[in-house]
Amino acid sequence: MTFCKSRCTTQTERLEVYTALLLRSMFTNDQDLARLAPEVLTELEAKTIIAQYNLKPEPIVIIKK
Repeated sequence: MTFCKSRCTTQTERLEVYTALLLRSMFTNDQDLARLAPEVLTELEAKTIIAQYNLKPEPIVIIKK
């Protein structure tokens, strides 16, 4: 992702970016932003990251055995 190429200087920041993308892959824009609760990223940065993910949300299916 180009966001971290020149920006992410700490492990915490990289983890928040990864978390934002993971949430975006499972939820809509509004839902994932509410669940993110970033500590390092600003709300604008989080929105920018989330906006770059263009695939349709697809929840993870968990199968109990």
